[in-house]
Amino acid sequence: MIRLTIAFLAIVVVTAANATPTCKIPMQVQGSLLTLDVTQAGKGAKPQLGAASFKFAQDFKMKRIRLDGKMNGVMTTIIEDFVKHKIYTIVNGKKCITGNFSVPFPGAKALKNAKFLGEHTVGGLLPVYIYQFNLTNLSATVQVAKKTCLPIIEAAQIKVGKLVLHSALSFIDMKPKISNPKILKVPSICSQHATREEDMIDHLHYVRLEVSTPVHKPEIF
Repeated sequence: MIRLTIAFLAIVVVTAANATPTCKIPMQVQGSLLTLDVTQAGKGAKPQLGAASFKFAQDFKMKRIRLDGKMNGVMTTIIEDFVKHKIYTIVNGKKCITGNFSVPFPGAKALKNAKFLGEHTVGGLLPVYIYQFNLTNLSATVQVAKKTCLPIIEAAQIKVGKLVLHSALSFIDMKPKISNPKILKVPSICSQHATREEDMIDHLHYVRLEVSTPVHKPEIF
């Protein structure tokens, strides 16, 4: 299973806008993600530990997301265009594979069941709100900064067939603006002609499965 989806951040931020209390949603976000995952392929199967880190940028008006990280030791960039429903996978900046997908950009209607669980302070300094929500194949709890609405920590369980993924995700150096919006442009080496159909769950979580190959420690870049 090479692909299952990109950007949990959209889910996080929209969740905060649909539960009580609410916070203002940044229209652009940029930062780094660090994941620690435990994957089990079926009942009785041996769990596998995976860890990964990647940088990302997301524009809610453009409905585009970009991720940069190492996949199986190879530097890979993924750009998702939710307007054209195209996903571009660029390997080492030289080869581009184009795919189609049908999952819509996460919106408010999908997250009406988000529950506000309370608030607390992280490290004694950062006030956060805590939300819990369920989507198809996904159950998650997320903490967002009270002042900026940017995500801080998330814990999720994802089920795809017999596969079960337990994931812990830290959001690092989050910014409410993309420093260079040009990074969301699709490179000229990418064709609009798709050569495959992507099997996506709900956006960002397929990348978590894709980059979380069993390792002993995260690859920080």
